Amino acid sequence: DNFTFTALDGSVKSLKDYRGKVVILDMWATWCGPCQLMMMELKKVYENYSREDLEIVSVDIDSRETVQLVQDFRGWFSQNYGVELDWIFGMDNGSISEKYMNDPFP
Repeated sequence: DNFTFTALDGSVKSLKDYRGKVVILDMWATWCGPCQLMMMELKKVYENYSREDLEIVSVDIDSRETVQLVQDFRGWFSQNYGVELDWIFGMDNGSISEKYMNDPFP
C-alpha cells in the first residue's frame, strides 16, 4: 500500500517515490526515548547501504509536533550524540498513523 508524508522542506512524498529500494519506515516522536535510541541504530544501517539500495524515512507521527521541533531535535541530537541524522525526515499527514498504528497519538 502507498502512503504519503510531508518532508521537512514542505514537499509531499509517497512510498512509490522510492520504488526499487528497500524503505525503512521509522515512526517516531521527539519525546520518545526508545525512538531516540533507535536513531543510533538507524544511522549504522544508513551508513552501510547505498542510497541506490536503501532509504530511511523517519516520520514524526505526533500531530502536536511541528517541522521546527523536528529540525531542532535533529540539531540537538547531533550536538549531544555527535551523530548527524541525515536521512529523510517528515511529518505524518495522517495516512501513516491511520494505516499502521492501532492507537495513533491524539
